[in-house]
Amino acid sequence: MQIFTPTDDAPLPFVTRGIALAAASPIHAVDQDGNEITIPVDFLAAGIIHPLRLRKIFATGTTATSIFITD
Repeated sequence: MQIFTPTDDAPLPFVTRGIALAAASPIHAVDQDGNEITIPVDFLAAGIIHPLRLRKIFATGTTATSIFITD
């Protein structure tokens, strides 16, 4: 698991198998199929590995400051 800083420019280095957040926060991302999605804060609890397959996590629309990703 590694920490990731969201960016509007570059994709993730790999498609994630899961993400974890230090604090509950909405995530604006691109999923493994190329769909742009926003996951509301109500669906992402802190301290849990969420099984999300993501290609990109945008800075715009994402308020989390500590995002951990796993491949």
